[in-house]
Amino acid sequence: MGLLNSLVGRCFRDDKAGRVVVFPNDRRNRGYLVKSVGEELKIASFIKMFFFAHLSIFILGYFVVYEWARWLVYDLGSPAAHVFRAACIFLGSYILVVGLPYLVL
Repeated sequence: MGLLNSLVGRCFRDDKAGRVVVFPNDRRNRGYLVKSVGEELKIASFIKMFFFAHLSIFILGYFVVYEWARWLVYDLGSPAAHVFRAACIFLGSYILVVGLPYLVL
């Protein structure tokens, strides 16, 4: 939980007008003024949920793709002889399994 709290804490900053939420991937560092503590808590809980889904897609997707790629690579022959093919199979599978849900998120 400490990891999620630290990630969410970086999305907020103090300003002269009050507490401001800033989205980390915005190039212009635009922020939105949060008017109340209740609204700040709702936004923080939503950002926690987003980061949890984000990390879950990456980690669980990695394990699923690793097993699928390992199974496919060993069925096609020796992975040591075809390292480039094994890497391409893993990356292609990872893009399909993790990239599409991440794009939707």
